[in-house]
Amino acid sequence: DENKNWSRKFTPDKSFSMWSPALPEIDESEQANEIKYLMHDTISNAEVFIDKEVFPAYFWAENDSTLLSDKVKTYIGYQDSVIFDKPFLDGKIRGEDLLVLMSGTHNLKRLRALLNGDTLYTIYTFLPAQYLETENYQKLFDEFKISYQTTVSSLYKRKPAALLLALQARDSA
Repeated sequence: DENKNWSRKFTPDKSFSMWSPALPEIDESEQANEIKYLMHDTISNAEVFIDKEVFPAYFWAENDSTLLSDKVKTYIGYQDSVIFDKPFLDGKIRGEDLLVLMSGTHNLKRLRALLNGDTLYTIYTFLPAQYLETENYQKLFDEFKISYQTTVSSLYKRKPAALLLALQARDSA
């Protein structure tokens, strides 16, 4: 059986939208620089996770390709088999798609990471192939949209002088 409630859903803050059977809810275990969302499909009993990570002010990366590749690699286990890992461009946004066969299971790990300015959106799930291959789950990943696209980023500028000044400030412990 398949959930009939699939449609485009927006987060309450309208920062992104996705094709899904349910509205993504904020996971209360959020950290200072990250908001975690969770979408639960009651029919397939699947969960899809969406992480919205704002990089700290003093963070530095060589370029978007290196940053995305390094972040995506953290989702690949030692004995996992990578089926595909490919970069993409969606409007102004650079991203990377990943599909991995998880070691010791029949589940696949599907991930899409999108870099929007100084914020990384990562959408991922762990499901058997028969779910991931459905039209709805393919659309969930392929049609994930960030509402306000920007290429403006301070991630690729080295900031040692600003960091040293901040460390010397009285409020720095």
